[in-house]
Amino acid sequence: MIFMNTAPQSAVEPETTPDLCRSLICPARKASIHSGLTHLLWLMLCGSMLCGCTMLNENVPLLKKPKKSAPVTQTILTMWTFSSEEEPDGSKTPGFVGKVLFFAAGSDKPISASGQIEIQVYEQQGEQWQLRRKFLSEPDVWKRNERQTALGTVYDVFVPHDTTLNKRYSLVLKYRSLAGQLVSSPHAQLP
Repeated sequence: MIFMNTAPQSAVEPETTPDLCRSLICPARKASIHSGLTHLLWLMLCGSMLCGCTMLNENVPLLKKPKKSAPVTQTILTMWTFSSEEEPDGSKTPGFVGKVLFFAAGSDKPISASGQIEIQVYEQQGEQWQLRRKFLSEPDVWKRNERQTALGTVYDVFVPHDTTLNKRYSLVLKYRSLAGQLVSSPHAQLP
């Protein structure tokens, strides 16, 4: 609590005389002002300690911990292969199994990435590549694919798709961070 002087001020200010000016700066006067300020500061300090440390920590900018910003993803590396996933009933679903790694600028260790993922599957028709399917994953669903390894953070992904061994496929992963940054992986062609 801060104490304020609530005594009414006089409407007319007294004339300042040389003797009054000298009395304002005399050592005895300085000591009593200093003592009053010391008591006030001591009361404020005790009051803030009784209120708890969190109030002081939240309200004093120098004591706040800096927020760690998420690293900016610059590169996505994907590795895909043909595979199938076994369903609970014993049947198998064909598709692609992939490993996905995200890298920050200037780093060679894969990092964790939270954002929206879109995986596009292209199929080659003659000389043209045609988009066949898109798969979207929200951040909370994508987080379930995360695995920590000695290398860094790796994402294991299965993309269901009816595949034919004599056809060529290309997969592209597009990542949009929570901050809105968009990064795409290079086309990964199979076989």
